[in-house]
Formats: sequence, C-alpha cells, structure tokens
Amino acid sequence: MTKDINHIKQFFFATSIGFIFLLASSLIWNIQEEKKTTYELAKVEAKGNHNKDLSFRRWAATHGGVYIPITEKITPNKYLNFVPDRDITSTTGKKLTLINPAYMTRLAFEISEAESGEKGHITSLNPIHPKNKPDEWEIKALKLFENGAKEYSSVETIDNKEYLRYIKPLYVEKGCLKCHTEGKYQLGDIHGGISVAIPMERYDAILNSKIQDYAYSHVLIALMGLFLGWLAYRRTLHSVREKNESQHKIAVNEALLREKNRELITAKDKAEESDRLKTIFLQNMSHEIRTPMNAILGFSSLIPDEFDNRNKLIEYTSIINQRGKDLLRIINDLLDISKIESEKVELHIEQFDLNSLLIEVQSVALALQSRYEKYHINVIFPINFDNENIVLCSDKGRLKQVFANLISNAFKFTQEGSITIGYYLSANKIYFQVEDTGIGIPGKELENVFNRFTQVEQETTRTHDGTGLGLSIVKGILRLLNGQIDVESEENKGSKFTFYIPLQNVDSEKGQQQKLQFEV
Repeated sequence: MTKDINHIKQFFFATSIGFIFLLASSLIWNIQEEKKTTYELAKVEAKGNHNKDLSFRRWAATHGGVYIPITEKITPNKYLNFVPDRDITSTTGKKLTLINPAYMTRLAFEISEAESGEKGHITSLNPIHPKNKPDEWEIKALKLFENGAKEYSSVETIDNKEYLRYIKPLYVEKGCLKCHTEGKYQLGDIHGGISVAIPMERYDAILNSKIQDYAYSHVLIALMGLFLGWLAYRRTLHSVREKNESQHKIAVNEALLREKNRELITAKDKAEESDRLKTIFLQNMSHEIRTPMNAILGFSSLIPDEFDNRNKLIEYTSIINQRGKDLLRIINDLLDISKIESEKVELHIEQFDLNSLLIEVQSVALALQSRYEKYHINVIFPINFDNENIVLCSDKGRLKQVFANLISNAFKFTQEGSITIGYYLSANKIYFQVEDTGIGIPGKELENVFNRFTQVEQETTRTHDGTGLGLSIVKGILRLLNGQIDVESEENKGSKFTFYIPLQNVDSEKGQQQKLQFEV
C-alpha cells in the first residue's frame, strides 16, 4: 500500500471521526437543552401551583379562616385554644370548628397529592404545628431566604421518584396575626414558606420521546454523511490506485532489472570464485601429486646403482613405498569426494564393539605420528573404560577414515603440545572428540573449513601440504552415517573437532566423558 493511499485512508478516518464527534456533540447539546427546557416547564407548573396555593391561603387568612363541620377527620385545632370562638354551633344545632389558613392549606395538599401526585407543604423554621416541621431541603431553602433569596428549586428524589421541588418565602400579612399573637412576627417578616413538588414522570416521558427523536435524526444524518463520504473516498481511492498501479509496474520492472543485475553480478562473483578455487585446487593437486611422483621416479632411478648395497635398497624401496601410499591416499580422497558428491558411497553397516574401534584408531594415530615424525607430541587416548561392552552399529571402516583425517590434520598443524582423543555418551548418541594444541583456525574461516577445496592457507607458498578435501570427506561420511561434526577453535591455541553417530540402548548413567587416559 502506497503512502498516498495511506494518507487518503487516514484523512477519511479522521474526517469520519470528526463528523461523528460533531454529531455526538450536537446530540448531547440538544439533550441537555431539552433537559433544561423540561426543567423550566416543570418549574413553571410548580410556580403556578405555588401561586394558586398562596392565593387560596391568602383568601383564608383575609377572612380569618373558615368554619366547617366537625367530623372524625376534622377535629378542633388544639393550637387555636386561645381563640374565643374556635368552636361554634349553627342555628340548626350543627357543631362547627375554625380552620385556620395553615390547616386548610394542609388539607388541600392532601387532596392534591391523592389526585395528581403533586405534593405541597407549608413550613417554617419555628413551626407551631409538628406537621409543618421542615425537612433538610426546606431548611436549606429557608436559610437562603433569610440571606435574601427570592425562590429555590431543584430536582430531588422522594420515595424513589424524582420530583421538581419549588419553594418561595411566606411573608407575614395582617390576617396571619390572628393566629400568631405571641408577638414574634411583624408585618412583612418571613415566617416560613410554601413548597410544592411536581412529579417528573410525565415530563420524563416527553423528554425521552424527544431524546429518541434527536437520536434517530442524528444517527440518520451520521449514516447519510458516512455513506456520502464513503462514496467520495472510494472514488478518490480508485483514482489513486490506478495511478499507483502504473507507478508500481514501473517500480517492479526496475526492481526486476536490478535483481537480474544483482544475480548476474553474484553469478559472476561465484564463477570467478569457483575458477579461483579450482585454480588453487589444481595447483595444490599438481604439487601433491608431483611430490610423491618425483620421489618415486627419483629413487627408482637410483636403485640399479645400489643393487650391492642392501641398506640403500631397503631405504629407497621404503621411500618409494611411502610415496606410493601418499599418492594412493590422494587418489582415494578424489574418489571419495566424487562418490560423496554423487551419493554413490557404499556403506558396510555392521555390529562391532567400541573397544575394538578405539584400539584400531589408536593404531592409526601411532602410524600417523610415525609418518609425520612428531614423536615429541603427546597422544592422549582413552584405554580403560567400563567392563560393560558397548556395541555400535555403523560402518567401522568409514569411522576409522574419519578419525584418520582428523588425527592427520591434528599432527599436520601441531608443532608442540598434545593431541587428545576422547568420547562420551549422551542422549542416545556417542560423541567422539579430536583435540589438538596446534595453530588453530581463524574465526572468519570456521564456517568454511568443511567446504571442499577449502584450506586456511590457499597460497602456493603455504607451509602445510594437503588437498583440502579431508574435512569435506569427513562431513560427507558422517552425514551418510546420520551423524554431524562441529569445530571449536582459537587461533594459536588449538582446535577441537566433535562428531557423533546415533547409538541405541545407551545407559543414561554413562552420559559423561571418560577420564581414564594414557600417554603414548
């Protein structure tokens, strides 16, 4: 995906988010405005009820109260005992009692609450009647009135239902002094308030309906806006993609051209490297073959002159024999690497005990020590192992060849110190090690030491002979035997080659390296 398409997608995403955010903000603002409007409508109703109740009470106070018949529910007001004509009898003998404005207002509030659920309460910070005692909300409002407030309202929860509560101060009027004769109040004083509570259920239903309408309309606008934006986005994206496809085809063709150029350069480098390695290999092979051939031809020409000298004949024939073996070894290496590369190596799998293999490897090591005439180098070899005989199932001859190549290299590159041959068992495998204290291998060459035709010294003036095939042959043989070889080396300190082959029925208690060794 190109940068232009990413930018278009990011712009569309950001625009969509911004559009949705604006619509959400608009919806929230409209809902809040509707809540304020609903609150104001409820407040207007509360004010109307309050004014009605106040007018009703004021009428009653103006006439000093009213007389109504005494019933089980309406009884004489004990708080009006000081009024001489609280209780009277009509001309027809009917008993009447005086209902003061506060009492009459409470009775009206009871009827209103029963019929419409609207609550009312006449109250004061110093009430005469206990039913006029203020609650916490009313106490707060009455104290605000003392500080100059003209009204107070809020939405409160009463009996798990929401009500809009409204209260205004109640001022002392002339009609109030008929009942309040104790001299505490004067005309115009605030002696309480009338509070009303309007149920919010009827307004909530209207509010929820409007909120639902707002939500539907905003969702519809959002869907339409996103759809139109999506159409514009698709059209723009299509145009950009057509442009990018053309640019992409050009870029792909350029990339293919560059890749072909790199492949050609790599192939050229590989060909040159292959030619160089082949040239070095042919030079090495020429040297390796010429050396024993010159010795064979040279000493063969000297034999006729030494028929009478038995010692000379023995010496010359011994040299010819050794150089013939060297030449045969070179030819065998070439044949082995050829068979390994063509996967035509014949394996002779047999069962044999570890003791016999190690004894034969010991003989190989001693023979190589004699060949290189490095008797001053200690060959450390395990000879004492457990009485339990370990049986291997592999190609014994090929294993000896692996040991011979590794030990030969160890003698070749070791001038002082020792060569250690060891083994240990682990995880159904037997590991063999050939370690020397020779010149070591540079770190940069470690990954190439098992490649064919590869030697650390590849110049014609190198100080050590060899075809460069030994380690490659070792790796190929071990691969055929389901094994593997690794090398650890430090320059000027020595090298350690470790290889393994599969082993069946290995005792786990023997998973440790053998320590019993002897020096040759």
